[in-house]
Amino acid sequence: MGGAVATGRRILLLWMVGAGAPAGAADIPEPGPPLVMPGMAVYQVAERISFNGVPMHISGFTAPLSAEEVLAFYRRQWGGAEERQIVEKKVGQLHVLGGEHSGRYRSLQVWDQPQGSEGVLTVSAAGDAMNPSRATELPLMPGTEILSTIASEDGDRRAESLFAVNASPLGVNARWLDGQFTVAGWVLVEDRQVEEPGARVLLFRRDREWCEVRLLREGAVRQGRTTLLYNRVEE
Repeated sequence: MGGAVATGRRILLLWMVGAGAPAGAADIPEPGPPLVMPGMAVYQVAERISFNGVPMHISGFTAPLSAEEVLAFYRRQWGGAEERQIVEKKVGQLHVLGGEHSGRYRSLQVWDQPQGSEGVLTVSAAGDAMNPSRATELPLMPGTEILSTIASEDGDRRAESLFAVNASPLGVNARWLDGQFTVAGWVLVEDRQVEEPGARVLLFRRDREWCEVRLLREGAVRQGRTTLLYNRVEE
C-alpha cells in the first residue's frame, strides 16, 4: 500500500498545481469528508492538509470495480442540476473527474489495477471571490512570486511544499538563502549540483526540521527566471 499512497500523492500534486484547484483564505472551515462509494476501502492521506491556505480533505482508496465503473458512480452522484460544472479528462491511464457543488469543490482521480482500481478523492472549499492565502515562514528573496503552497499535518509530522519564481540568478538565490537560513538557526548540511542541467539543491537542518530547496537556473523552466521548490518536514 505504501507505493500506492506515494503514487496517489504524486498524481494529486500534479492535478492540483496543473488544474488550478480553488484558492481561499486561511479561515475557511474544513470541507468535510468525500462521498465514499460502497465497497471502497478508504484511507486518509493526512490528518490536515491545505492548498494555498484552503483546507482540504484527501482520501486514498482501492475498489473492487474498474476505473470506468467508479467514474460512472461519481458521474451519477455529482451530475445533478445544482452542479455548476463537471470537468472530466484522461491523462494516460489516469481518469480525473471534478466539479463544484454547494460551496465545495470535489475531485476524483482513479486508475485501473489488476484486481479493481485505485485512486484519490479530494474535497475543498470553493468560491471564485476568495483570495488565496500563501503565507509561509520560509525565507523568500525580495521579488519572489509564490505560485502555490501545500501544507499537511499528520500526528507530530508537519510538512510544507512551496513553488516560487523570481528574476534573480541561481547563484544569487543560493547565497541569499544560505545567509537567511543561517540567521534563522538552520545549518546547511548539503549543497550539490544535480543531473538536471543548471539545477542545484540546498539541504538545511534545524533541530527536528529538514528543508530542501531545489533551484533551477534561469531559462530552464521560465526564461529569465529562477524556479525554487521548497520542501520542509518537521518530525
